[in-house]
Amino acid sequence: MDRTLQYLQLPPSSILCGDFNAHHSWSNPGVEQQIRGDILVDWFRANRCDLVNGADTPTYNYTHGNRTSILDLTLATPDIFERLIDWAVDQDAHTGSDHEVVRFSLVLNTDTLVPSPMSNKFNWQVADWESFQKTLQELMAKSSPIFIPLVDDGTAESLDQAASILTDSIHQSLSLHVPLSKPCSRSKRWWTEELTGMRTEMAKCYRKWKHSRLETDYTDYKRSRNKYFRKIRDSKANCWQSFLNTA
Repeated sequence: MDRTLQYLQLPPSSILCGDFNAHHSWSNPGVEQQIRGDILVDWFRANRCDLVNGADTPTYNYTHGNRTSILDLTLATPDIFERLIDWAVDQDAHTGSDHEVVRFSLVLNTDTLVPSPMSNKFNWQVADWESFQKTLQELMAKSSPIFIPLVDDGTAESLDQAASILTDSIHQSLSLHVPLSKPCSRSKRWWTEELTGMRTEMAKCYRKWKHSRLETDYTDYKRSRNKYFRKIRDSKANCWQSFLNTA
């Protein structure tokens, strides 16, 4: 690892996140024995990385016993460190891993922001395309006295203005006839309401075991987790088969 790290140098504005699987008092004051930590910490310091993690906040739960650890680290270089806020372990989220879900916010220091393509994600499966087409035709008919001369003019500036008119009309029609989907990591074609319920049940079992540390509760959690991931596998397979059948 030390041979690899000596050739890695971070850019001036860097955020570093990961499961470093290293124990060191620099990131975890409760550690007495440094395990694979010295090399990493030396590299962090050489690259002027500051630790963003909350003080003494565990990010990993051991299967047996009541032990926790801080293995998942968030670091940043000085010129971006102050813009990372609200670092926290999300107690309500669970992915089926023994590692906790970590969240933080990045304050953007810019005047002009590019809208995220996820900010208006539409649920195309329930779109009313007939009404969408009718509304779009009506909007473009109203805009035609301005739109058509811009297209006919053919200059780069006029075509940009025409494209903006068409884009605005499409967005208006979409907002009326295509509902929005909540953007999240599970917004996939194969995702179902049943999976949502199973994920909630898995998270519930995990929190119960995390609180009690009983072997019986961990067994229930593993059973729920295995059932959840098997259902994901089956749902993906069914979705893929459905796609092939209709392609």
